[in-house]
Amino acid sequence: MRNRGWSAFLLAVVISGTLITTGCERIDRQFDRVRSVDAKKKKYMDSGKKFLAEKNPLAARQRFGLAIRTDPNWSEAWYQSGIASLQARDYPRAFKAFDSAAKKDPKNYDALRQIASLYLAAKRYDNAKTAAEKMLTVRPNDSAAQEIIAYSLAGLGDLESSEKELEILVEHDPSQIAATLNLARLKLHEKDKEGAEAVLKTAAETSKPQIPSSWTLLGNFYLLAGKLPEAEQAYRKAISIDPKDPSPQYALGRFLSVSSRLPDAEVVYRKIAADNPGSDRHRSALARFDLARGQVEKGITELEEIIKKYPEDRFNRNLLTAALIRTGKTDRAMALSNELLKKNDKDTEALLTRGILDVRLRKTQEAITDLTQVIHNQIDNADAH
Repeated sequence: MRNRGWSAFLLAVVISGTLITTGCERIDRQFDRVRSVDAKKKKYMDSGKKFLAEKNPLAARQRFGLAIRTDPNWSEAWYQSGIASLQARDYPRAFKAFDSAAKKDPKNYDALRQIASLYLAAKRYDNAKTAAEKMLTVRPNDSAAQEIIAYSLAGLGDLESSEKELEILVEHDPSQIAATLNLARLKLHEKDKEGAEAVLKTAAETSKPQIPSSWTLLGNFYLLAGKLPEAEQAYRKAISIDPKDPSPQYALGRFLSVSSRLPDAEVVYRKIAADNPGSDRHRSALARFDLARGQVEKGITELEEIIKKYPEDRFNRNLLTAALIRTGKTDRAMALSNELLKKNDKDTEALLTRGILDVRLRKTQEAITDLTQVIHNQIDNADAH
């Protein structure tokens, strides 16, 4: 009797829970039917953007689709659906969504820009130029539109008009790095070295605020032109603008290396490593410099110090393993690979390294096992094949 009573009680709880849940779902559906269109649109838009931020484009696109169904003329919903398709690399569907967004609102600048960019990427230069001209009707003197028009003209073979467009753009906004670089390339294509230098120098000197990459570009030009003092001066200017940016420091280090000023280059790479301990690549700048110039033992010592401080640093652990193999220290290289595989048995780089070591040690079966696993994890890995 007691068991029968307990069973009846449990059954009642389950039934009541089901009724409560079902009732809540029914109430939610009824509320969804009566809530305002604006409330629904906001709900779907917010949800879709949340999925986009989480890198879940298919779920995001589904939410934006609900927003479009709620209001088929909502240009922004079509645009966001296109962004989700771009994130999913579904370019035809993205284009259709951007096209719909622009048709619903001809002043949707972002949709027009995406259309122009997709046309340009597809080398449909006439269409790209037309779309960029529509961008200018929304935002006159827009630099992005002018840049797309310039590249479209170049694609159509009208280099003279392309150069003029880029000149206007760079004169209006010297901070446009890509446009500056491509204008310089056009000048060089015409064998106008002085013109190319003038473009890069003007952009570097007149950009407001000053941009390190503009001076780095100018330094690269001077290096290729054999103007070494001017190149060094440009690199150091770039570093002075933003001492925390490692990019111009790397450029200066390479310049000093090719100029056979290795002690000076070492100072630069040491500084990069010291200033950027949080980056696996930057923290090993000095070690990679030493390996590149043949100071392998020194590079190995520096990498070992890095691994002691940062045991989870897979990038530099793999670099160290490769350096050990180069110097014939296979036992230490094998030990490093095994350490990595204990932490992650699907570590492709570690499996590949151990497989190569097994081949050298004539451990045929072990090599086959490891390299087969590499191919399974990464089917296009040529080294494993």
